[in-house]
Amino acid sequence: MAKLLAALMVTALALVATPSVTLASLSVSPANPTPADSVTVWVSGEDPNSCWDAYSVHSVTGTYIAIDVYTYDAWQPGEVCIFVLTPFSEPVSIGQLAVGEYTVDAWTYSPLCNPNPCTELFNFSVTDIDSDGDGVGNAADNCDFIANLGQENFDGDTLGDACDGDDDNDGYLDVVESGSPCVGMGATRTISTTR
Repeated sequence: MAKLLAALMVTALALVATPSVTLASLSVSPANPTPADSVTVWVSGEDPNSCWDAYSVHSVTGTYIAIDVYTYDAWQPGEVCIFVLTPFSEPVSIGQLAVGEYTVDAWTYSPLCNPNPCTELFNFSVTDIDSDGDGVGNAADNCDFIANLGQENFDGDTLGDACDGDDDNDGYLDVVESGSPCVGMGATRTISTTR
């Protein structure tokens, strides 16, 4: 009877000493990402003790981001573990994303997760900045800092006419050609050296 009682006490202590892993939250960094930002999703939760660690794998399909976090006992010989719930925060580097609404589906796998796995959904948006206020976001704007709603680009290069010092690529700056009826017509100037 004493052995049975001792075994029950050890089992009860083991259950108290190894609480379940919980997935507490998901967050995105930066808080309001743009297409130029490198996005990181943070998966935060609790491990059963200070000797546990985590690693993750992820995939991005369209606007769906799947993250699997695996927690494991990383105890090393000689290491002292503190048997209290220990916060973890696992950064998952996603990289640059296009403008859109994204859903993160995170699953934490652990033998202590009840039920296993722990799951969490999180939604966030990637929005574009419009620095010049012309209604065209910087990612698509051919002149980020000067408003040009029509995105005119006479010479077809990467700069819109509003930002292009030589918008007809004739080798003469537009300020030199000002007032000339040939500006933007691809015309060249002939300078006569005879009188």
